Amino acid sequence: MDPAIIILVALAIVYVALSTFLQRKLANSKRLIEIDAIMKKKMAELKEHAKNEEHELMMAKNKELAALMKESTTARLKPTLVILPVFFILIYVVLPALIPANSFSITIMSFKFTAETFFVAVAFIIGFPSSMIILAMDRKKAAKINKDNINLNNQV
Repeated sequence: MDPAIIILVALAIVYVALSTFLQRKLANSKRLIEIDAIMKKKMAELKEHAKNEEHELMMAKNKELAALMKESTTARLKPTLVILPVFFILIYVVLPALIPANSFSITIMSFKFTAETFFVAVAFIIGFPSSMIILAMDRKKAAKINKDNINLNNQV
């Protein structure tokens, strides 16, 4: 087996692991779960105010929702500000240093891959399923937290 393939697959695995780690550390998942629950509650309140045509209350709820949406979006995008530069450094600095231009080419199912495109394809193939697994775990965790919060509210 070509050593370049081993290097590219290893780099892709390291990149996916690093980006997953950074995503988990830089994004406060508990806070995001809280924000989602608060937004859901505020949306229900907003709908109720809309039914009753309470325009001032609707405006106040809209402001609260806008602030929560901004916080949620910022928290979700913060890891991207670190992960994306790492990706570009790998593609444009590390890979060319490890594997000289035009020295690697592989054809898989009539698709010709350079070192960069092979790295991206492997990172995607590894990263997408791992992201879906983590998403499922987070949703399960959020459901448990929401269930626990409902139980606490019912006890009070």
